[in-house]
Formats: sequence, C-alpha cells, structure tokens
Amino acid sequence: MKSTYHITARQLVLLALATSVFAASAVLLYDRFGSDLLGRWVGARTEKTLNASKSIESITDPSVATDEQNNREIYTAMSPGVVNITSTVYVQDWFNAYPKQGTGSGSILDRRVIF
Repeated sequence: MKSTYHITARQLVLLALATSVFAASAVLLYDRFGSDLLGRWVGARTEKTLNASKSIESITDPSVATDEQNNREIYTAMSPGVVNITSTVYVQDWFNAYPKQGTGSGSILDRRVIF
C-alpha cells in the first residue's frame, strides 16, 4: 500500500509566503530594470539629440502680429521639441498574429524652457 503525502497548514502558509516574496521581488526588479532591458531587446533608439543650451527666440507680441506670423514664430521656436512617434504592435486573434502600426506626434517638455 502506498503512503500519501499530506501538506500541513504550516507548510501551506510557508509555501504561500515564499511564493509571495518571489513574486514581489520579481515585480520590484521589473520596475527597477525592466524598461532599460526591454528597450535594448526591442531595439529602441533615439534618432538625434537636441542642443539643450539653445535658447528660444523671442516671439512678437500677438496683439500686433498677424495670426499667420504668430503661428510661424511659435512653430519655429517649438519645432525642436516636437517628436514623431511610430509604433508597431502584434495583435493576436484566434488564428494568427498580425502587425498593427500607428503614428503620432508629441512634444518634449523641459523645466528649463521659459515661455
């Protein structure tokens, strides 16, 4: 006759505690180092760097400038902070995975920029 193994309540609590410590440490490691590792694995890179010492040119007072002139001056002053974003993700349905692409734009805000 085979003997069966029974888990006691103490062993079950210790197993749950060990599992929760492992899961919490995995989450903390991912939070600390995950974005850097994932960025390297997927090949994320920066296209170019901007010169941080470049100052914003003065913009004409909007009350005396035309709308078109005002728009051009703002675009010229802010265009180095505008970035283009392109992303590709793989969407999986019941049968296969296919790429889905998206594009957009954003802006880089810095505390040193004075308007």
